[in-house]
Amino acid sequence: MNSTTINSTIKILNDTLNQPTMEGVTIWEATSLGFTMRVIYVLSILMMFLGIIWIYEWVQSTKASEQSITPTIPFEEEGLTVHNGDHGEKFYCGYNDVGQRKNRSMNTLREILEMVYDTRLRDYGEFLQDARIISIKMPGFENGGKCHEFVLKNGTMPSGSGFSYQMYGDNAIQVTRYYENGVGYIAGFCIYIRMEYEWGIRFRKAFIKEILESRRYGRPVRSRSGKFPIVKNEEGM
Repeated sequence: MNSTTINSTIKILNDTLNQPTMEGVTIWEATSLGFTMRVIYVLSILMMFLGIIWIYEWVQSTKASEQSITPTIPFEEEGLTVHNGDHGEKFYCGYNDVGQRKNRSMNTLREILEMVYDTRLRDYGEFLQDARIISIKMPGFENGGKCHEFVLKNGTMPSGSGFSYQMYGDNAIQVTRYYENGVGYIAGFCIYIRMEYEWGIRFRKAFIKEILESRRYGRPVRSRSGKFPIVKNEEGM
């Protein structure tokens, strides 16, 4: 095929693409416009789909179960590697053996930890990017055999005392409460990360704040202002 034939073929293609249609738009322009519209359509469907997921996750995150003497086990912790944090928290890790992917809710989880300990923490990236469970004990308690188990530091439980469990969100945060003489105390709680691409919206900070304002064992209840109220004796003094 000589150059004259090639040039003639190219000219025919150009003339065809640039030939006006009945609406006065060339085939090339119509094809480009159609492609752009298809891209916009696909992106719109994708954004709508993500919006529906976001709304669903938000609604699920507002739920709270009734307290029960039986804990909920979203997934087993066997096989997970346990790392200790600076304040007694435990990270149960097991998503990435080589650390190639990162947990997308890392920032939210870090903010929750800083709420709990009321201080800016060091970078826990090596743990948070791989965490499946974060177990946080409250003052007066130690970690038990399981992530959701917390035991009294003195090791002695009076007769009639016991623990209850309550799940917040869609198996996102489980609170362990200790009851003694009919009074409930916050013993600790666990955060469950079911997938490494988990959205931070699942872990509601309002629930964390509510947990932190609960009665502490051997300590007065923290008020919503962040200060501890004055505890009066039986005579009101």
